[in-house]
Parts: sequence; C-alpha cells; structure tokens
Amino acid sequence: MRRITCMFILPLAIALSASAAHAQAPTKLDHGASTTWFGHVPLMVAIDRGFFKEAGLDVELRPIVKSSDRMLALTQGGVQWTNTGVLSVIVEMSKGNDNFYWFANVDDSPGAEGLVVQPGINSVKELKGKKIAVNLNSGAEITLYYLLKDAGLAPGDIRIVPMAANEMVAAFTNKNIDAYCVWEPAFSDGQKAVPGSKVLATDKDTPIYRKFKTASAPDVVVIRRDLVDKYPDTAKKLVAAYFKGVKFTKENPHEAAISADKWFKRGTDWVEAGMKKFSYFDASQQREHVDELLGNIEMVIGWAYDTKNIDSKPDPRKWLRRDLVPAQ
Repeated sequence: MRRITCMFILPLAIALSASAAHAQAPTKLDHGASTTWFGHVPLMVAIDRGFFKEAGLDVELRPIVKSSDRMLALTQGGVQWTNTGVLSVIVEMSKGNDNFYWFANVDDSPGAEGLVVQPGINSVKELKGKKIAVNLNSGAEITLYYLLKDAGLAPGDIRIVPMAANEMVAAFTNKNIDAYCVWEPAFSDGQKAVPGSKVLATDKDTPIYRKFKTASAPDVVVIRRDLVDKYPDTAKKLVAAYFKGVKFTKENPHEAAISADKWFKRGTDWVEAGMKKFSYFDASQQREHVDELLGNIEMVIGWAYDTKNIDSKPDPRKWLRRDLVPAQ
C-alpha cells in the first residue's frame, strides 16, 4: 500500500514543483517613465496597443519625472525597468550598484534641450549671480555646465536652483528664477509663457554634440538584474514587446501620438509636433547605435568625475546586456 501511495505522490510532487516554478515568473512588470518626455512614447504605444499583453505581460507606466528618482525606484524594486538619463545611471554605476543592466538607447533629441532666460538677458555672461533652475544629475546639468564654461563662467558664478522639469515653467512665469535649462516640453512651454524670453543656447552648442552629434546625456533603457538573471525568457519577451512599440512609433507617428496623448493629455497634434524633434532607434539599429553611444558615455563619465559628481569612473560595459535586444 505504501508503494502505491508513493507512486502517486511522486508525480504529484513533480507537477506541483513545475507549477510553482512557472508561477514564480513575474508577469507584472511596471515601467518608470515621465509623462512629460517624448522619449517615452514607444513605451506608451506598447502599452496602449497591447504589445505587452500579447506577450502575456502586464506593464503599467508609473509616472516618475526625474531620472534620479526613476533609478531609485528601480533599485528599490518599485519598478522593474525604466528609460532614463544616462547620467543618473552613471552615478549608480560609480556607487557599485549592481541591481540593474542597461541594454539600449531608443531615443535621442539634440536641440530639444537648452537654456531659456527672462527678457532683458542677452548673453550667458549676463547670468553671473543669477538664479538658474536645472534638474541635477541630468543631461541638462551637463549642457548648462558647458554653456557656462564657454562663456567663461563656472557653476559657482551663478545661483543653481535644483528643480524638477515640471516645476520650472511656473517658477519662470512667476519670475522666481532668472533662467532654466531643461528639455522638451518644458523647454518650449516656458518660452510661450513669458513674452520676450529667449533661448540663449541648446545642447547643440556643447562639445558633446560637436563630437558625437547627440544630446548631452541621452537616455538608456535599464532593467532589474534579478529579473534578467532569474527569468531570462520573461525579460526577453518584455524587451521584444517594447521594441514593437519603438518600431510602430517610427513607422506610424500619427497613430503613436494618439496612443501617447492618453498620458500627455495635450492633444494629438501637440504630441506629434514634439515627436518630430526626436529620433527613435529600433532593434535593428541598436548594435551600431550603442557602439556610438559608448563614446558619449565615456565623455559624460569624464565630466561627472571632473566635476565631483562621482568619485570613481565605472566601466559601463560591465552593466551592458546587448543580448536582450531581439535579433533582426
């Protein structure tokens, strides 16, 4: 009798074990993103068009404006992946944070970030002693640094006001700041809100653009390391569905804008106009594009080290997982 019981128990135990292993693979994989940044349109498209659901995954956009806050949420497990400014990623690399990998760059937008000033200010040199808002640990901070340097100013010559991008337009309109350095759409919104304000320069006026033809610190897509290491098939399904969103955005910008406006809520025409300032890179472009981006990242690391934003120079290749990008 005991032998018969065991014969039934053993297959049942195997079945339960297999079922438990299958249940452990996560399907709820939320993404940290800003609803004020056109670089996140492909993610919005992939959610709205059901590409993640087709892969058996549940992805929700968790609105997080600041890149550094997105990296914090990722590190703490609040989100499983994000598309975020590379400087915030470099800062975490320099701390030895091994909770993540990066694997792609899907958007770039040189010229969509710059320095806007109040009426009556006509040169960067005139900003000495004035209050300038900038999001720290962002590409805008790098842009501001180089624009000041070219004018013979150092960060200590101005009054830097750390501020999130979505707070700058109100501060500028109320004249609480003399200038701000930020990306779209706040970059343009502040100009429209204050008649007579002007753009003194953009990230295209920096040595990074002159050398690499990129924004000062483009976004990279980052994913939790434990998700990739424990559930590689799930991670690859997630990334493949994301790149379907990238491809759709490139090929169908108007339809992509319709999807994205469910988050922007400013009208399809407005979203589509903003998207025109961006380049989106699909899976077939990633190998060559990432090779080029590594040069930019090395320059950003040098800047961050020289300005004491980081204490050591990390090797970004140690966090890079090219194999997550679907083969083309």
